[in-house]
Amino acid sequence: METKRMRWIGTRGRHPAVRVTAEFPVLFRRSAATTRSMASVARSREVPRVLLSRREAADALGMSLRHFQRHVQPYLRCVYSGQLRLYPLKDLERWVEEQACREGTAA
Repeated sequence: METKRMRWIGTRGRHPAVRVTAEFPVLFRRSAATTRSMASVARSREVPRVLLSRREAADALGMSLRHFQRHVQPYLRCVYSGQLRLYPLKDLERWVEEQACREGTAA
């Protein structure tokens, strides 16, 4: 009589929730690539963002993170959520309008 090799996934010392046979190991696991692609699909259905992270704000303004932190961040209001700093999109737009050169004035 042949015995099937059984293994437990995701137990970490606890009682296992799922038992998987060697013939079907992929049914209960997702690769990192699958998880990332599922996240990007979910993001495409999200509501519009009101707050942006530092990296997103710098990308939205077309500048490096370091330049954003030195030259723009000091003039923006910040929303703290734990260690996360978020910047209102309206404040970014306001900063751009204030920094824009008027006709006849050079930087």
